Amino acid sequence: MSEDEMSEKEARETRRPDAAVNDDGVDRTLIRWFRGLTPLERLRTVERYIASVEKVRDGRQYS
Repeated sequence: MSEDEMSEKEARETRRPDAAVNDDGVDRTLIRWFRGLTPLERLRTVERYIASVEKVRDGRQYS
């Protein structure tokens, strides 16, 4: 990304600092939520997500 493109991107984000979704489609509310967790809570969240993905991938149903 060139310097001009980066400056444009920063300018857009500066204009809307409280927007839930930025111009790149990133959901800032999820980032804020995840950063609010402790490291242990983050790890457990990711582990649960991985377990869910593995169940779906393996074709098993949720119990």
